[in-house]
Amino acid sequence: SGTSLPDRDYYLKTDSASVELQNKYKAFVAKMLELAGADAETAKAQAETIYQMEYRLAEAQMSRVDRRNPALTYNKMAFAQLKEMTPAIQWDVHTQGIGIEADTLIVGQPDFYKALNGWYETVALEDLKTYMRFKALNSYADQLPSAFEQAQFDFYATTLRGTKKMKPRWRRTLDNMGGLSEQIGHLFVNEHFSPESKTRVSQMVEDLRAAYRDRIKGLTWMSEETKVKALEKLDGFTKLHAFLDNP
Repeated sequence: SGTSLPDRDYYLKTDSASVELQNKYKAFVAKMLELAGADAETAKAQAETIYQMEYRLAEAQMSRVDRRNPALTYNKMAFAQLKEMTPAIQWDVHTQGIGIEADTLIVGQPDFYKALNGWYETVALEDLKTYMRFKALNSYADQLPSAFEQAQFDFYATTLRGTKKMKPRWRRTLDNMGGLSEQIGHLFVNEHFSPESKTRVSQMVEDLRAAYRDRIKGLTWMSEETKVKALEKLDGFTKLHAFLDNP
């Protein structure tokens, strides 16, 4: 979306509470830029620039209500049509970079991409660099020195959600170790999950499968042909063994 607040309405509302929150967001942006080396006055001016850039993007976004309407978000068009509609966006570079090919796309919000195209055409290069610098800092705050992470927590967790206390560092570290979940699981299995427990859990899974099989066979609203397909699907289910198999 290009925006950093949770929803477009955070930018567009003009009541006093919303304006106060918008000012706190600008202060947060300035804080992040200061931590990255900008002086206070420069950071404040850049934060205002970033906010106005994001405001333009928010104006072009659909509301939450419109996004729930599939008739509005299902916009099928040729890839060539999308490129013609948004010539300032290098779609070929993007698709080649992530390794996909497509001749047809579903574009959720065509008006947003038209606005984004105009945004790219009119935003000054130095402002775009400043915007991208902040987006990078905000995206990787939890991997930067603790002052960045604390500033991000103070705004997103405390100001926006009312969370007063940050999780301890060991818990935050574990939350960021998704790639090691299987290995950590094996350590737990080795210590606490006996072969007998594995047998009991495996039998429980098969009991559930047998119960589903009996229920499918007894359904009165499902045709015999559909039941066959449903049973094939049931038999095709596999158990995940990450916590059932001892390495």
